[in-house]
Amino acid sequence: SSMQPFQMERPVNLHILRLPHSVQIVSIALVLAVSSGVARSQSPNDTPYRMLREAYAASDPNAAADAYDTDAAYAELYPGAPPLVLSGHAKIRDHFAQLMDQFAGSDRKRRIDLNFRFVSRVPRAAGSGDAGFYRLRVSDNEGRNPERYYGRFAAVSDSGKFVFDSSGPATIAEFESSPGPVMFVADDESLESSYYDRLVGNYI
Repeated sequence: SSMQPFQMERPVNLHILRLPHSVQIVSIALVLAVSSGVARSQSPNDTPYRMLREAYAASDPNAAADAYDTDAAYAELYPGAPPLVLSGHAKIRDHFAQLMDQFAGSDRKRRIDLNFRFVSRVPRAAGSGDAGFYRLRVSDNEGRNPERYYGRFAAVSDSGKFVFDSSGPATIAEFESSPGPVMFVADDESLESSYYDRLVGNYI
């Protein structure tokens, strides 16, 4: 469930991308998973999502990589950038180090808040197969002037670790219109004024 600074008004048409065969499989799985209906899990394991959220808050790439299994597969499929497919804890850690530098700055003074909304959670023996949307909110060290980035993800967890994680572009509308509350601190969630003001304006 990693993030890139794309806030697209239209989802990417993956059919026009010339991707390696392995990435095509990942991209198709991502689209189908996020497009599926809501599925209930009796006891989904939230541990890797919590670990990733806390790692972003601390701007700690080692902690972020710890949310992934040793042999985890990781993919990013964003327009305007070549497909990224990684395998293994060390490569995933190095990529998160780059992301932390990008979002938090080399001095790590910016605040990063990561949250999720699910559209599907399918239980597995020791984890779950999940799909949904994420929001990455980056603000200054006082928590002001936030910038927001949105995306979609499909992930598989096992025994409290991600074994597969892929992400792609999404819009604020897709995130805000997803069913159910955000995953973390839902009671403190405030309405996204830029989205809802525009939505109300459509009916005036």
